Amino acid sequence: MSFSRTFAVSAAAFVCAMPSVVFACDLCAVYAADQASGQESRGFYAGLSEQFTRYDRLTEGSQRLRDDSRQYLDSSITQFLFGYGFSPRFSVQLGVPYIDRSFSRPGPIVNDSGTVSGLGDLNLVAQYSPWRYDSEDWTFTTRLLAGLKLPTGDSGRIAEELTEGEAESATPSGIHGHDLALGSGSLDYVFGGDVGARYGRWLARANLQYALRTRGDFDYRYGNDVQWTIGAGHYLLLTEGQTVALNVNFSGEYKYFDTFQGGHPEDTQSRILFLGPQISSSFQDRYSVDFRADFPVQEYGSAIQTLPAYRLRLSFLMRF
Repeated sequence: MSFSRTFAVSAAAFVCAMPSVVFACDLCAVYAADQASGQESRGFYAGLSEQFTRYDRLTEGSQRLRDDSRQYLDSSITQFLFGYGFSPRFSVQLGVPYIDRSFSRPGPIVNDSGTVSGLGDLNLVAQYSPWRYDSEDWTFTTRLLAGLKLPTGDSGRIAEELTEGEAESATPSGIHGHDLALGSGSLDYVFGGDVGARYGRWLARANLQYALRTRGDFDYRYGNDVQWTIGAGHYLLLTEGQTVALNVNFSGEYKYFDTFQGGHPEDTQSRILFLGPQISSSFQDRYSVDFRADFPVQEYGSAIQTLPAYRLRLSFLMRF
């Protein structure tokens, strides 16, 4: 599964901290929204995020297949976030995920249904902002990130790959052990970057993240993956105490083939393009709430896979 997405928006401003500033300006409101996210500000912040993905599209290549068994995988990842800003430019964040997955897939006689849940793989990410420009009308931000995914989740479901195919059903399954495992048993690396711009009340942002996987338990190595997003939006509300922004995101994911016992399982490569809305709000310079929905507009899965029908993300962050 893909490394869960990290939350990064921008930053702190001297002008908004000045006691003598009593007027409300757009720039101050943008700073307030940035500070509420917990990024690029000194001190502690914490948050909670939820990502829910519904997988129920049995696919081979770019073609949808008939699925009389109605197989599905509902994946819920609840992540507890803890971070600290050492300076307006540098911060670190720890993500502690709890994963709950329910599924139904074809069995030799009847459907195999069940639930797997527990602690996932922890992730530790450092973020650095090398450059930022601010004026009354314009804001430009840049961000770099690098981190680790630690092997803390249960990888036991990967063992299914050792016996897969011994008792096949009439309807092929698009849900396998590597889809259900809570962890990989591997130490993985993540790198990325983010750029953003604001003109008046208009917004634009682009980010890219690359996950480099290593060999884990059962001699299984998940494929490296790339995720990117390009978004544009507008502030519906922009005051010194509260902001509300509406965005439209075009995003994509590309996952390389996994490696298992010297080979590449045929059903582990995918390419997906998403389109969907996002609404973000901040208030009191301390709190931010973000909701995002992604719907696939183009999907490709090597061999037979169950690909996502939609993905929902909700996050809450508080700066202390």
